[in-house]
Amino acid sequence: MPKNTPLSLMLLFTFLAIFNPKALAEVYIVSYSTTIKNSKVIKDSFYISPIMTSIDLSKLYYFGYIELKANRRDSIYKIVQNNKDSILDFFFKNGVVLNNNTKSVNFQQSTTTKLTVPPLYIYTERDRSFLRISGFSKNK
Repeated sequence: MPKNTPLSLMLLFTFLAIFNPKALAEVYIVSYSTTIKNSKVIKDSFYISPIMTSIDLSKLYYFGYIELKANRRDSIYKIVQNNKDSILDFFFKNGVVLNNNTKSVNFQQSTTTKLTVPPLYIYTERDRSFLRISGFSKNK
């Protein structure tokens, strides 16, 4: 019986990645917040990170998917950052709510509003020419 050489292991993983689409699927957490002061956006943050522990997606609320054109050489992070507006539109059209925190100082005209999207789980499946993002949240 042949030993597992680095080359044979690399060929095995390449074969599994090509012929098993689930091998290219990953789960990430997405968060978004924006801060608006006196009608001007002063901070806008959109973060994506891999989950640190395993999660059972069947216990979460599924709210749809979006397919994005993607170059197969680009990382998931780059694709998501380049399509941030499309992904946020997809979230908002499917019922994801913003948390609003508004502060007024001494009843003056100066207000600061912070809008945040609670952390969402996305399940990504990658093909040669597109990236499919399925959205999940803990609440409806």
